[in-house]
Amino acid sequence: MMKYTFTLYFCLTFLSVYSQVGIGTLTPDDDLDVIGDTQVSGFLRVGNPAIPQAVSNTGIQLFTMGGAAYYNGFTQNGCGTIWSGTQTGTTTTDEAIMQYDNVGNRGHQNLVSPHIWIPSIANSIIVEISHFCTLEAGFDGVYLEYSTDNGGVWNAIPAGNFFIGGYNGVTDGSNTTCNGNINANAWTGNQNNMVTALFLNLSNTWVQFRFVGIEDGSVGTGEYNLLNFTVFTNNLSGGHGGAFAGGNIYAENNIYAGSNVLLGDLAEYFPIVGKAEKGDIISFVKGSGDMFSVSTKTNDDKIIGVYSSNPTLTLNDPNSGIPVALQGRVPVNVVGEPISKGDYLTSSDVPGKAMKAQSSSFVIGRALESFEGGKGTIICLVETGWKNLMTNKASNQFSDSSNFPSNMESIKISNASVRKNSQIFLTFKGNTGGHYWIDNISEGSFEIHLANRSSSTIPFDYLVENAHLQNTTVKTSPQEVQHSYSKFKTKDNNLLNDRKPYLTESTIPTAMGTPTPPEVADPTKGYVWSPDFGLKENE
Repeated sequence: MMKYTFTLYFCLTFLSVYSQVGIGTLTPDDDLDVIGDTQVSGFLRVGNPAIPQAVSNTGIQLFTMGGAAYYNGFTQNGCGTIWSGTQTGTTTTDEAIMQYDNVGNRGHQNLVSPHIWIPSIANSIIVEISHFCTLEAGFDGVYLEYSTDNGGVWNAIPAGNFFIGGYNGVTDGSNTTCNGNINANAWTGNQNNMVTALFLNLSNTWVQFRFVGIEDGSVGTGEYNLLNFTVFTNNLSGGHGGAFAGGNIYAENNIYAGSNVLLGDLAEYFPIVGKAEKGDIISFVKGSGDMFSVSTKTNDDKIIGVYSSNPTLTLNDPNSGIPVALQGRVPVNVVGEPISKGDYLTSSDVPGKAMKAQSSSFVIGRALESFEGGKGTIICLVETGWKNLMTNKASNQFSDSSNFPSNMESIKISNASVRKNSQIFLTFKGNTGGHYWIDNISEGSFEIHLANRSSSTIPFDYLVENAHLQNTTVKTSPQEVQHSYSKFKTKDNNLLNDRKPYLTESTIPTAMGTPTPPEVADPTKGYVWSPDFGLKENE
C-alpha cells in the first residue's frame, strides 16, 4: 500500500514541477513523450474536433420511372395524337422512354404521373429527370407542371426552382385545334443528354406531375424522350446525433501517416443533392458551386469518386455530407456488359452506376474483380482521369477531311460513322481567326462552330473515336439543317430495328377523371397511388 501511495505522490509532484512528461524516457521533448508500447482504451481526440455525426443520405425515394416497373402508372390525356411510348433495353440499363413525336397534329398532350405522397417529415422534395429532345426550336416543346389538388390546378415550375438543366427556350405551342399555352418556357430544339433537377417546397401532401408536349402545327419531325423521372425527399426533419466512441481517433485537422501497408480507401466528406447508395459514382454539379450528386450520364467528365462503403481514412467534417472515396480500393456498383480485371470503368446512364469503358472517356478507375454482366458490385481501384482507350483499335476509329466554307460561323458534318457517344478530334489547316468548338454530337452528325465568321475556305481533318464504320458518306451543310437522332441501341450501339415496342401509344392508360387518392395510413411514410396500380407504400 505504501508503494502505491509513494508512486502517486511522486507522479503528482513530478507533474507539478515539470512542464513536460516522459514515460519511458527521462528527457521528454514534448508535453507528453512516450517511448514504448501505448494503449488507449477509450478514444483519442486531437485538437477540438466536432462531435461525430452518423451521416447518411436520409432522403427517401418516393417514385421512379424506369427499371423493371417502367411506367409505374403514368397516364395520358389532352388533344392531338403526339404521345407514344415504348421501352428499350440496353446492356447498361433497362430504361423507360416516354416519347413525344411532333408530327404536325397541333398536339397538346399531357403525360401525367401517378399520385405521389410526400411524407410529413420531409422539408422539401427533389425531382431528377434524364431526357433529351430533337424538337423544332422555338416552336415545339415540352414543359413540366405539378398539382397538389388531384389535377384541379396545375402549377408551372418556376425557373428559379431548377438548379440543374432548366428550360432552354420559349415555345409557341398550339393555338387553334387545341388550347395549348402560348409562348411557354420549355425544353425545345436539339438538346442531347439533358439532366434536370429541381426543388419543390412540398410536404404532407399528394402531388402529381405532368409533362406537357405542344406542337405548332408545322409538318416537322423530332421528338422528346423522357428516360427517367425520380422524386425523393430532401432534408428530412430531425437529425442523427453522435458521440465520441472508444477505439477511434478524432482529429480536428489532418492525419499524416507514412506506411507501406495496403489500406482501403481515402475518402472526403462531400455535400450531395439527391439520393445515393454506397458504391455509387459521385459527380460535380456544373455551375452550382460546392454541390455534388450521383452521376447521371454516360462517360461523365465531372465524376470525382465513389460513395465509400467503409472508408479507411476520412477528411473534412463528417457533418458535411457523405464519404466519397478519392483514392484506393472501394466497392462500386456496376451495370451492363461483363467486366474483366483491369478494365477501366466509367459512368453509365443508370444514375450512380459504373460500366466498362468502351471508348476514350473520363474514367473512375480500374476493375479489380471480374463481373459477369447485369447488375452488381465489384472492387474498383479509384483512378479518376481521361483515358485514351482507342490506341491500336483502329476498327473503332474513322477519320476524314473536309472544308469549312468561307463567310460561315458554323456548319454541320453529316457522317454515318458518328455516334451519339463518339469523341470528335478536329485539326484545322489554316487560321480560323479565333477559337472554335464542337457541339451537338448525335447519331450521324456533329457541328463545328467558329468564334468569328471564316474569311476564307479552311480545310480540316477530323477523327471519330467509337465510330460506326459503315455507310460513311460525308457532306457538309449550314447550321440551320434539321438534326436527326436515333435513340434505340443494342449492346454495340447499332440501330435497333428488330425490337417490338414494350408499351405503345394505344396501351398507355388515358386519364379520364382520376379518382381522389385515399388517405394514407402513416403520413410520415411515402406512398404512390394510381387507379390501375392501387396504393403502394415505398419500401
